[in-house]
Amino acid sequence: MKCNLWFFLIVILTTACSKQIYLTEVRPGAIRIDKTSQSVDPTISALIVPYKMQLDSTMNKVVVYFDDELVKNKPNSSLGNWFADAMFEKAYSIDKKVDFAIQNYGGLRIPSVAAGPVTVGKLYELMPFDNTLFIVEIPGIVLQQLLDRIADYGGWPVSRNISFIAEYGKAKSIIIRDSEFSQDSINTVALPDYVAQGGDNCDFLTELKALDTGILIRDVIIENLEMLNSKGLRLKADHSIRIKD
Repeated sequence: MKCNLWFFLIVILTTACSKQIYLTEVRPGAIRIDKTSQSVDPTISALIVPYKMQLDSTMNKVVVYFDDELVKNKPNSSLGNWFADAMFEKAYSIDKKVDFAIQNYGGLRIPSVAAGPVTVGKLYELMPFDNTLFIVEIPGIVLQQLLDRIADYGGWPVSRNISFIAEYGKAKSIIIRDSEFSQDSINTVALPDYVAQGGDNCDFLTELKALDTGILIRDVIIENLEMLNSKGLRLKADHSIRIKD
């Protein structure tokens, strides 16, 4: 009993003497940081220079020349048409069953690419994500869901071989390869892995049969332009209407 009494006294005294800290006041403010006032470590700078030169050399390489400015817009755009067509051509070279390609609108990260020389760096700005090209077999009922999602969003880039009318958030009068769409059909579609794996509210695609080609979509568009350049050609804007609203 005596030992217990001493124990409780020690606990009470220790607790009573412990220092409690409370937040009593917050003073918001801004601290200016002037990077010009910071000294540069010459050792670190010397280490970085050769890597920066190599990166600049790669990023500043001209891939092709655009005859026209390509602009991102909804429901159709010259930038989206070219991008989706490049995806389709690559996917079709892998699997001749591919009917068309779709690229989600948010995946294109800049609003336009100016006419003139187009560098590797500019294409990295356009597609900074390491998305890979998926080839997905989509039953008609599910494809209707996907096209309705696109219609409700106001339009995504779609390649040639597909067209439809977007009306009140639904896709109607769908034409695929010059034929009327049937919900009993199965279509093979090229998509970014982000969409094929459920991104952009497309979770209804996740259980479908899909091939991950492992090819970065950014590399697909670079290859597409390099091939054009190797033929001495320039990219011209395609203003074809694929989604009518």
